[in-house]
Amino acid sequence: MNEANPAPIPEEEGLRLNRLDWGALALVALTLIVAPLSAGGFVNPFNSDLLSINDILGLPLVLTLVALASIVVIGREYQRPVAIGTLLGVRESALLLGLWGSVTLIFSPVRFACWNALFALWAALIVVGLAARLGRSVKGWSVLLGLLLLTGGIVSFLGIAEYYSMAMSQWRVFGTFINPDFLAGYLLLLIPLTLASFVALAKPPQRVGLGVLLIAQTFALFLTGSRAGIGALGGAVLLWILLMGWVRALKPNLKPIATALLLCLIGGVLGLGPVRNRVETGQGAGKGAVGAIQASANTQAHSGEFRKWTWRGTIEMAKSNPVFGTGIGSYEYAYPRYTQVAFTAHAHNAYLQWTAEVGLVGVLLLFLPIASLCAFSLHILRARRQESMQGEPAESFGAFSEPYVLLAGFFASLTATLLHCFIDSDWFVVANAVTLSAIVGLMLAMARYLAPLATTAPAPLPKAGLLLGLPIALVLIWQGMSLVNYRSALSAGGAMLQTQHPQAALNDFLSASSALPREPEAYLKQAMIYAGTERPQEAEAALQRAVGVAPSGRSYYRLAQFYVQQKQLDKAINAFEESRKREPRNVQNLRALAECYREAAHKDDAKRIYELVTDLEQGVYGRVRAMPEMIEAEFAFAHIGLGDLSAEAKQREEAAKEYYAAVKVFGEFWHNRASGYYGSLSPDKRAKWVEKYEYALKQWNEMLKQWSIEYLKEAHQASPPNPRLSDYALRKKSDWNDFDLAVKRLSEFLGEKATEPASSETGGSP
Repeated sequence: MNEANPAPIPEEEGLRLNRLDWGALALVALTLIVAPLSAGGFVNPFNSDLLSINDILGLPLVLTLVALASIVVIGREYQRPVAIGTLLGVRESALLLGLWGSVTLIFSPVRFACWNALFALWAALIVVGLAARLGRSVKGWSVLLGLLLLTGGIVSFLGIAEYYSMAMSQWRVFGTFINPDFLAGYLLLLIPLTLASFVALAKPPQRVGLGVLLIAQTFALFLTGSRAGIGALGGAVLLWILLMGWVRALKPNLKPIATALLLCLIGGVLGLGPVRNRVETGQGAGKGAVGAIQASANTQAHSGEFRKWTWRGTIEMAKSNPVFGTGIGSYEYAYPRYTQVAFTAHAHNAYLQWTAEVGLVGVLLLFLPIASLCAFSLHILRARRQESMQGEPAESFGAFSEPYVLLAGFFASLTATLLHCFIDSDWFVVANAVTLSAIVGLMLAMARYLAPLATTAPAPLPKAGLLLGLPIALVLIWQGMSLVNYRSALSAGGAMLQTQHPQAALNDFLSASSALPREPEAYLKQAMIYAGTERPQEAEAALQRAVGVAPSGRSYYRLAQFYVQQKQLDKAINAFEESRKREPRNVQNLRALAECYREAAHKDDAKRIYELVTDLEQGVYGRVRAMPEMIEAEFAFAHIGLGDLSAEAKQREEAAKEYYAAVKVFGEFWHNRASGYYGSLSPDKRAKWVEKYEYALKQWNEMLKQWSIEYLKEAHQASPPNPRLSDYALRKKSDWNDFDLAVKRLSEFLGEKATEPASSETGGSP
């Protein structure tokens, strides 16, 4: 046989893994460990000032390990191809999905935000293929599944340790993730598999370790406080039990099933603290049991309302971009154009977010392989049901005497994540995407192993696919290395800034922009240093580069701020307006635009923009907030601006009303000043808010005084004069300059209660 075209290895022989296969499997296994421990966030970190070691290394490590594993497999398959069974539609739709993600990037209006997400998608699809390919060996398959479950246990124990270290019964654990709900999404992928593995194991002594993992994982899930996660787990377990009953595996395994469910119950009871406190405590502490429950219910209703409006905005985003979407991974930057409420980095619904980012074609390509795999697996379970009806014993699968119970567990795992993704964007977290991909690949390998030979057509990997995979792997390695250099330089620059070393920070930021020229953050940091060191030309050039690579609302806002500092108000207004086009409901930008118009003596434009902000306050934007106590201070600034404009126009009544509206906003802030949100504000911002609060109080008092006196005078001088008002006003004319008496007389005349600046309604003066 010609060495250039070696014959494929027969399927029976190909089931065994050689050294290269085990090397690739070790890299995949390391990926499954690294991802949940270091990549529990989105592809683009929220904070760019001081990045954690996980932000710097998490995604790059995943990309690099997956790429190296694929290179090993490509070399092994090219040297000696292995013919194993394939599943119709899975490979083709996965390839098309990766290609479609690239197409959406080309048509994206915020392309700069899509690159990392595209590479993460490629890595996830490669993990599916690697797990399915290397899982042809029962030993290799078992190693990957065991490491998945063991890593889930490690993450769970870290979450449990976090809970007890906080010494707060209401604390919701994050573990290695950026959000408790995303940790819940990760655990939902693993708990059904741990449960099914516990039941499917052949020897009871082997179940001890899995029992410990089952308790820990369920314990950690409940500690996240995710009620939706708990509900999704309940639905998944119910489906698993129904499937086992359908394949006639329920009665023979009643004892291990009951034991497994009892272990889950023990874990749930141990972790009830955060869930119980969300109901019993919440914001209702000190109000009694009924008041506490009602307050907590109101808070959750508020959160649910925020989700609903976020979904509406995401639907509008998807409807406006039905074919190509806005680009994979673009939600954070594309969604603000469509939002009706405050900013959020994800849609709280994976299906809506995916549709908005990649269009309807992308949705079809995502669910087609999953649907094909599930249909194929159901066919296998159906065949097993018929065999059990004829009394045939179940086929063993390595250490598992009940592999069909485990296959049903894979169904339960997919069900759990599918349910939870209705209220969270789990799949956009790197760790969850990698874990889900591995589970899909292992489910495919197991289904292929258990399926009758007639249902699969053994075939080696095509040479064209191998040739395509090599450059993709090299690109992933390059991206991983570039990301490490970029993020480490960016973080080092932030550290230098904190220690007052601007030149060293500038050098780091220049290195960052050299590592990844398409990322805007390094340019924005450079501009900040240039502006602070009186180098305006370099600052403007850096800002223009940021706008060039990332024409986002944030980039234009920073450019506008620079022009304001340079007193180039026309350029500043244009930049603010560009930012407004991309983020029409960004109240920070709107307030800055109004102030710029006002400084440029465009009072009508300033008033129009201020009124847009106050309209948002009265609308859905102001009423529906993710956290009810988190009110926008920009509303108060807008009212102060309108009050100043009215005062300048001698419209004292309108000015008094606007200043009072500002006092009410700041009063709510003052009432909640001890909360976690306001405690996280910088000292400068808190001082500015207090300063503006005092200013609003002073101006309100002054406008109310002048308006009251003028009102009394005008009413007294009216023809014919009002007898009641004349009686009040003429008792002592000199008292017209007495503010307290003027307010009292006006209030009596209007039939209202006397109003004082430091009333309980406003929360008191600072």
